[in-house]
Amino acid sequence: MAGLSLEGKPWYVGLIIGLVLAIAIIWGANYAVIGGIDDQIRSADATLKDLDTKIEQGRSAQRSCAASCLRRATPKKSSRRSRPSSMPGTSRYAS
Repeated sequence: MAGLSLEGKPWYVGLIIGLVLAIAIIWGANYAVIGGIDDQIRSADATLKDLDTKIEQGRSAQRSCAASCLRRATPKKSSRRSRPSSMPGTSRYAS
């Protein structure tokens, strides 16, 4: 193990080795643990977006159906004009 000693080497060599080891540990943890979770999150986001689209389509169809059902339910006004029951100054049942 004489080749692995940092004795007699400048301080920055130990710093470089420490940084390389830290980066390797962080990358390994990301690859092993966080990568799978990140994929699950992306998949769930895509599913959520699809469901939001379907919900919005359903709401639009509901508004459209409600509007058309409302038009059918209201009675149509007669195109004939109604006559006034009496004209001013005259009686319908004149004697």
